[in-house]
Amino acid sequence: MHRHVSPLVGLFAGVLLAGCGSSQTSIAGDDGSFFMRDGRVVLKTDAGQEAEIGADGAFTVAGKPVTLTDGQRATLSSYHAAAVQVIEHAAATGKAGAAVGAAAIGEVAKGLASGDTSQIGPRIEAKAEGVKLAAAKICEDLAAMSALQATLVAEVDAFRPFAVLKSRQVTDCHKGTG
Repeated sequence: MHRHVSPLVGLFAGVLLAGCGSSQTSIAGDDGSFFMRDGRVVLKTDAGQEAEIGADGAFTVAGKPVTLTDGQRATLSSYHAAAVQVIEHAAATGKAGAAVGAAAIGEVAKGLASGDTSQIGPRIEAKAEGVKLAAAKICEDLAAMSALQATLVAEVDAFRPFAVLKSRQVTDCHKGTG
């Protein structure tokens, strides 16, 4: 199953789904998305073109290897690592969000059963702070990925169509967790 989520609305809603056993989480940018397949980061444009980046920095477009310098390969390897972090932190945030949801149900039931509902809000808000901190990690990961993407756009012609993140998405992400 392939799930496509948009950056902020989808990122925070979609990560909840990522934590619930989805077989694949896709993080969307303005012009495409990225996800993991067999240990490789797959970049997919809205037009359906695909490129893959291996942990070693190997880069293929439509299944064909792209010739790279050692420096370009190192940057692509770092980009791969940053993308993996986004996906892993999204899954962790989703799991944390699901746990908060379950705890909220428990707190409401407990408060209603005891007749004291005054502590429901503060208890849930305290648990939700962990989700906010986990989401902030995603924003940091996106910032690192965006900086690497800018380098790759400048240095690797074949990468340009696969630059799926926009700098405003990183800014918006930080606003959403602030």
